[in-house]
Amino acid sequence: MSGTAPVATYVDSDTEVLSASNGVEYAYRVTGTSDAPPLVTLQHFRGNLDSWDPALIDALAAGRRVITFDNRGVAATSGRTPSTMAQMALDAIDFIDALDIGEVDLLGFSIGSFLAQEIALIRPASVRKVVLASSAPKGASGMHGWAPAVIGAVGKPETSGEEYLLERVSAIHKPVFVANGDSDPMILPRYSYLLAGLIPGARLKIYPDSAHGFLFQHHAQFAADVDAFLASA
Repeated sequence: MSGTAPVATYVDSDTEVLSASNGVEYAYRVTGTSDAPPLVTLQHFRGNLDSWDPALIDALAAGRRVITFDNRGVAATSGRTPSTMAQMALDAIDFIDALDIGEVDLLGFSIGSFLAQEIALIRPASVRKVVLASSAPKGASGMHGWAPAVIGAVGKPETSGEEYLLERVSAIHKPVFVANGDSDPMILPRYSYLLAGLIPGARLKIYPDSAHGFLFQHHAQFAADVDAFLASA
């Protein structure tokens, strides 16, 4: 019998707690083992550690460490949930700093993708590469409002301009991969095209027959695409 212990899957990964300089106790999990830069994930609106699809995390963790966490005031993490994207990004940076692992890759999904953009803009030294799933830039025509079906699902009639990033994303000078589903009703694909066009050298892929959760529906292909992007020169 082999003496090598099996690598823990996301379902089996322990939830750990990390104290940061801002006084917050962050709940997080680490899946996978590798010398490659770790991939830190940023969750969607109302999501927490248990909202990630284990099939996706396990696929991503096949070639690297994947670190998932609850930001300040969310689920098992202490503190009060901030009311602005800017503060949420600063709280995420405090968590990354507390990890003390140097440069990281980021994968932001939905609201997490806006945080990833902000982190790349205000703390570029901490970021190697960025994956933006179901994402858009702030300021796009028609961006700051949702269709009736989406409003019914999330319970808010409008989004404010402060909840999105300005088109200053053109100042991101890190490798970026933008991805979305071709039928996303929340972040329409045209906004992902716009975002990729604003970020110098960004890659873009639209996944077929899928909506906002395309990365779960196409988890194997998306993980392979992310792996190829992160491994590229």
